[in-house]
Amino acid sequence: MKPGLWKDIIVLVAFLILVRLLLAWFHRGTEMGTGLTLDGYNIVVITCLAAGLGFGAVVLQLRDQHRADKEDEKRRRCSVAKALLAEIEDWEKHFLPGVQKALADTDPEKVTKDKLPWLGSPSPNPFEVYRGNVSEIGHFDYGVVAAVIAFYKTSAEHLRAYEDYRTTFGRLNASWETPEALEEARYCLKLIKAPIPTVISFANKACLELRKLVD
Repeated sequence: MKPGLWKDIIVLVAFLILVRLLLAWFHRGTEMGTGLTLDGYNIVVITCLAAGLGFGAVVLQLRDQHRADKEDEKRRRCSVAKALLAEIEDWEKHFLPGVQKALADTDPEKVTKDKLPWLGSPSPNPFEVYRGNVSEIGHFDYGVVAAVIAFYKTSAEHLRAYEDYRTTFGRLNASWETPEALEEARYCLKLIKAPIPTVISFANKACLELRKLVD
């Protein structure tokens, strides 16, 4: 039996006991000639019953409202989980494999300027769903929160290196190239290529946790 139902039952039993004690007291007073008349006694009974019915109606209304609020919250979290799942799966299935393929034959330590790979621009708002629902994610179970945050934290660091490389790549192909630009590009490529398996692993785990909320 649910804890909330036990509370309702306890409150209702306590109310019935109170009513029974009041009736016993009024009945005793009537027998001694100091209590209520029969009409008064009936009024007390009807009043107590009406109060009980009103109390029961309030309890049921509160329980229905609580249930409705819980259902709304569940639907909202499910909607957020679906959106996060779609965003992470898109990153895992499209962006990361594309980067991995582009760098497959590149050795970040030895690549020359003319062999530097061109990397396309990611989506304008790659983590839009996450940024717009940070407060809602905090209400998920700990396992879900930990997996989602681990993925986005690692992906943000990976994306930062990706954008730094694109900036450096642009300098290397412009008239204002600096002597350090090639080394910067190599360093960025190292930061991009090496963590890809880790980011994919975090994506898999986050998707696994989110599917529990969606299925």
